[in-house]
Amino acid sequence: MQTNRLQEYRSRAKETQRQVAAAMGIKTIGGYCKKELGYHPVTLEEAHRAALHFSEKLETHISIEDIFFDEEVSSPSTPRLM
Repeated sequence: MQTNRLQEYRSRAKETQRQVAAAMGIKTIGGYCKKELGYHPVTLEEAHRAALHFSEKLETHISIEDIFFDEEVSSPSTPRLM
């Protein structure tokens, strides 16, 4: 399941939206805010930049999956046909 933990990681790194937006290559705070809130999708390039940025700031490996995906695998919503 897709999720978005940008705000959580931004808080851990003690950074502003402006700082993370710049690190991700997003030109406006409004554009970043909409991505942080999940209104607009994050591109693969932006996700990669976020993972690199938070890895550096938090001095630990942070992957794209850590930021943007749940750890659980959801079960199929429809029953299997045999």
